[in-house]
Amino acid sequence: MDSTSTSIPADPSPSVAANEPSAPIADLTYRNYDGPLHSRAVRWWTIAFAMFKLHTKPLTFKIVAALAVIPYLFIIVILWFQDQFFSANNGKQITSVLSAYMDNTVGQKYAIQFYNALGYQLLYLVILTLIAGAGSIASDNRSNALLIYLSKSITKTDYLLGKWFGLFLTLFMVAFGPALLLYFFCLVSYTGDGFLHDEPRLFLHVVESTAITSAVFTSVMIGLSAWSKSPRVIGAVLAGIYFAGQIVSVAVWAALSRGNLNKNVVVLHSSIGGMLSGLTQGIYGITFHLIRFRHHSREVIPTDVAPPPGSIMWSIAFALIVGGIFAARAKVRAVEVIS
Repeated sequence: MDSTSTSIPADPSPSVAANEPSAPIADLTYRNYDGPLHSRAVRWWTIAFAMFKLHTKPLTFKIVAALAVIPYLFIIVILWFQDQFFSANNGKQITSVLSAYMDNTVGQKYAIQFYNALGYQLLYLVILTLIAGAGSIASDNRSNALLIYLSKSITKTDYLLGKWFGLFLTLFMVAFGPALLLYFFCLVSYTGDGFLHDEPRLFLHVVESTAITSAVFTSVMIGLSAWSKSPRVIGAVLAGIYFAGQIVSVAVWAALSRGNLNKNVVVLHSSIGGMLSGLTQGIYGITFHLIRFRHHSREVIPTDVAPPPGSIMWSIAFALIVGGIFAARAKVRAVEVIS
């Protein structure tokens, strides 16, 4: 008989038994869960919300955002002065260059003030774009964070949507918030003067103008930021494009048209700031009734300045928005590709 026999292991030792759970998991409610499951469609929102909180946290951002409210406070003063002026002159139209800022024309009396306020605010929006957006992708390029982001369960589209909407919401909050307060002020103060009756679509125009302005700045910044590892360089590039483009377009227009505001208007509005100004004028449907003086004489020349061609302005805005997104998408990669 073989001396080798199979032995049955004894009861586990106390040390082994101590490592086993003494009781099954108590919370088993997840087994019967039949509610909604979050799909990958909301992954970009996680990035967007995180970027929004990151953008609005610095003290410099808060200071500039507070300063961006000043143009709308100034417009409240203008509206008060306008009422006083027209009341004193029995509603007569202004016959000076001030008609670009104080216009009693039915249908655009209030629209022109929202247009002016957004125009004054553009400089603050540019500064906020530099503060919040210069490092949106450039900082990730510098720290090689894309390797981590895109190795997780997010795609390049999720990443870019999150970055884009994070910056867009930041700028839109600053642009639309004060405009909404001004709208409520006008609603309370001037409803009896025909505010809603004469300009019923003004609120939609406010949303449209502030949204398109924020979208253009967002796409241009995202597109530039993806191509660099230095936020400072990207900030300098955007500032140069914005301010130099404004100066060059005005200089070329002045040389071609010799001060005629109705000639070569596309050239005048060919910069980013000029395009946004012309596009916003078209959204609000404003026609400026200006007064000019002939050279070397006192002859007064009434001049009506209509909005620039809307199809061209919208085409430029669309090209900047889509072009910026595609420029960023072409550069964002999980690893550096060496060709």
